[in-house]
Amino acid sequence: MYSFLIILTICSTAGLQAWAILFDNFVINTAGLTASHAGILQSIREIPGFLAMFAVFVVLIIKEYRLSILSIAILGAGVFITGLLPSFPGLIFTTLASSLGYHYFETTRQSLTLQHFNRVQTPIVIGRQISVSAITSIVVGLFIYFGANCISNIHMYMVFGAAIFLVAFFFYLPKIRQNLPGILKRGEWYSRKNTGCFMHSLSWEVPDGRYS
Repeated sequence: MYSFLIILTICSTAGLQAWAILFDNFVINTAGLTASHAGILQSIREIPGFLAMFAVFVVLIIKEYRLSILSIAILGAGVFITGLLPSFPGLIFTTLASSLGYHYFETTRQSLTLQHFNRVQTPIVIGRQISVSAITSIVVGLFIYFGANCISNIHMYMVFGAAIFLVAFFFYLPKIRQNLPGILKRGEWYSRKNTGCFMHSLSWEVPDGRYS
């Protein structure tokens, strides 16, 4: 689970940074839009951040670690398609897709970290995730800086998007998924009478087949 979260954190950060660094030049120089369009798109980018609260209901349908993989796949696909749709409607779609994937992964990342590590391990794991994210941001920035003269913005989006999507596909392979320990098996919501509160009952599948 530690390696799983670290690798997907790298993908998440790489997708966000690649999208953000290339965005302004891509919108104006490639798509031929104006600064007002860029401002509208930046506002639209925050909508999935608000919708991330519905992740608590999505995990009732899909296992949480699968939601993490799916979120990274959506992020990668959104970044990839950004290079293919240099228009205002196209950028609205890809902005929503990329942002949705990023925010949903960040939600599940924090949740899975708290579930699978104890109180001593959790701050260390979170600290390493932040460190890896910072290093990834620097590497992505350097790659774009030195590759800008060789690779167009369109192909840059496609390279980052394809790489991120392939990593998500790799983790979705059955042989890889079965090696992830302590996977969230199911979650059920119960309403406690007269309190207006909800309790979430969680159950994990451990390697020897028992449940806790």
